[in-house]
Amino acid sequence: MKNGLVPAAVVIGILFVGVAPSVAQDSAAPPPKDWTTTAGVGFAMTSGNSDTSTFNANYSLTYDPKRRNIVKSDGLYIRGDTDGIRSSDRLAFNVRDEYRLNARAYVFGQNQYLRDVFKEIDYLVAPTGGVGYKLVDSDATKLLESLAIQAADGPNPVLPGDDVEHCVGSGQNEGRRGKGKTVGEFRASRGIHN
Repeated sequence: MKNGLVPAAVVIGILFVGVAPSVAQDSAAPPPKDWTTTAGVGFAMTSGNSDTSTFNANYSLTYDPKRRNIVKSDGLYIRGDTDGIRSSDRLAFNVRDEYRLNARAYVFGQNQYLRDVFKEIDYLVAPTGGVGYKLVDSDATKLLESLAIQAADGPNPVLPGDDVEHCVGSGQNEGRRGKGKTVGEFRASRGIHN
């Protein structure tokens, strides 16, 4: 009986060794994805002293083939009503193309579009181009320096020194309603990302 168990154990061992490499190959990490996408849709409705409803939709898209060029885009739409009266209506898009010159230096081109009916911004187009350098580039921390030239065009452009993304969105641009003006600026920025 012992003689029958030894050959059976050897056969089972050979089968297991033959199967193990194929199992290990199947469990290997898949190659990194070139495209990363997210999308979201939300709706909120409240009632009480006032009735409100808010709808929003957003997306984020990144194309990173792990080579020199990275393309990113994101967008957001928000619409809100309070007691049947529109209280917010905003549409924003951003597209950025970043080309890596070496492990730390890069050049980029970016274009932002904004329309905010509630803040009386008919449209704002803000193309930007510049160069950047990664002072610290680790998985835990990133420290970036960049220099950019930006122009804004629209019936109510942002003036030099205004932060397009935050100033216009917070209403600080109200009262600066030029007609068809194009405004440019030179900007230096620093970013720390964890």
